[in-house]
Amino acid sequence: MSQFPVSLKRTALVKRRHLLLAASAAALAAALPIGRSLSSTQAASGARTCSTSLAQVRFIHLGLRVAPPKKTYGRGRVRQKLAAKYALRTLKRQKASLCFRDGTILDINQRTDAVLADPAHTLVRRGEVDEHVMPGSNHAVQTAEAVASATGTQFDVLRRPGTSTFVVVEGAVLVRSKQGSVIVKTGQETTVKKGQAPTPPTAVDAQAATAWTGSIPPPASPVPENIALDANGGGVAGSSSKNPTAGHDPVYVVDGNLNTSWETDAGTTSGWVRISFAHDASYLLTAVMLDCAAAGGDQSRDLKSFQIFTSNSIIPDASLAAFTKVMEGTCLQGNSVQRFDFPAPVTARYLELVAESNYGSPVATDVAELMAVGEPKPVAPPPTPTSLPGLIPGAKGYQFQNLTFHEDVMDSDSQLAASWDWTLSGHVCGDPYANTWSGSSRTVLHWSNLPTLPTPEPGATPLPTITVPQDSDQTGAASWTVNQQGQITGTSTTSGTGTPVIFAMHFLPGPPATVELHVDLSGDTSGTEIWSPVQQTVSAPLTAYTGCP
Repeated sequence: MSQFPVSLKRTALVKRRHLLLAASAAALAAALPIGRSLSSTQAASGARTCSTSLAQVRFIHLGLRVAPPKKTYGRGRVRQKLAAKYALRTLKRQKASLCFRDGTILDINQRTDAVLADPAHTLVRRGEVDEHVMPGSNHAVQTAEAVASATGTQFDVLRRPGTSTFVVVEGAVLVRSKQGSVIVKTGQETTVKKGQAPTPPTAVDAQAATAWTGSIPPPASPVPENIALDANGGGVAGSSSKNPTAGHDPVYVVDGNLNTSWETDAGTTSGWVRISFAHDASYLLTAVMLDCAAAGGDQSRDLKSFQIFTSNSIIPDASLAAFTKVMEGTCLQGNSVQRFDFPAPVTARYLELVAESNYGSPVATDVAELMAVGEPKPVAPPPTPTSLPGLIPGAKGYQFQNLTFHEDVMDSDSQLAASWDWTLSGHVCGDPYANTWSGSSRTVLHWSNLPTLPTPEPGATPLPTITVPQDSDQTGAASWTVNQQGQITGTSTTSGTGTPVIFAMHFLPGPPATVELHVDLSGDTSGTEIWSPVQQTVSAPLTAYTGCP
């Protein structure tokens, strides 16, 4: 068998993040632990442990053979505890499943020989395994041809004589041989032949490739998904980086490759990066995992102190969303993935990492990877219809009147000083999803019908007159349009800091036919004027428009 080097050293250019096991049993016995796994304390804080030993048998179908080091094979048992260098074997039609101490699951297909080298490495001599890696932990599956390393994903390894095939069900996996390496992501596979580099990743039906696991029951607590990973639908929604240097773009913080990193701008040691999740949906977040090390090997750039913010805003532009601090933490210096549990689960559409300091470098701060644990996994929303024929039978166009949302303005003493409404009216000719809406809006500032304002308490700053283009109860005109995605663009002539962000206009066939408007405004403060935040969904009847040709 080929020999693969084992090293934890950093080079001048790239961290040696993924250990390659020696393929022989003797080399496996002497192999050092991979430098990417969680400490025992960190792992226990978040993993769904199934055993205090290295691993435990959780399921057997028709048989499993188990051999302790230097002993013969014996009959395996459910709940049997396994230790380093234990060998496992299945025969024809036999299957089994293990759970590791950190919550990772390893399913074993028929006619498979494998060895548990240590808590982070499994050697597959022949056959097939499917591994569900707990986010934040690190596991590698080794064959004679290559090694696959992952930090939270599901992938399948099939070993036949002279050839190994690696299929990624979800996530990202680094597959390496002595001749080269590739990153394989969700719905892709690579093949490695003896003495050759992995083939470029190609699309594959991953569900079909892993259909053999269907007869193996899932664990009582499913392995969660890293929802920040780009292959799982996550992405960068913004960052403080103005001029990312080569190899340090913000996208690298969610690419699943621990040999790349996001870096703050040159000469600054603080910065931020915002992450969005798949389907523009809310997730219940329970923890983040950070690889706080610098990909270039300069440990003084490793992230030290940080803060995590989240937002559940429905605004599709994260730069306009309101964020709330969830936690702050400190990374241990070193080449490892570290888990940080939230004080309580948080519902969020966006997550923001704020890097505050590093371990001494004045040049920049690096973060190799940001992972987020979110559950349950949301179902993708149905696609937006491209047309709604028969919305109103016989209508050539549609209109709505007085679609209104409300906001209050408070004085510095938190007393209601004024309130205002933005009211929209509009129409479209033809299909409401195929054509652009046009219309107008008016902003009405209400001074009447308000409670008598109390005298400010001693020391409070009185609210000055709010400046608007018109007198009280007059209107400020605005024009706007709605595109096919339901996003409204336009400007209001009303002054002040409370101009709202409006988006997501939906047309519902009913009956009765309605138009629904989602509004999200983070609120603002200008001087002593305090504009309250708004998150509202309002609707109005949709009627036929008779002005169409």
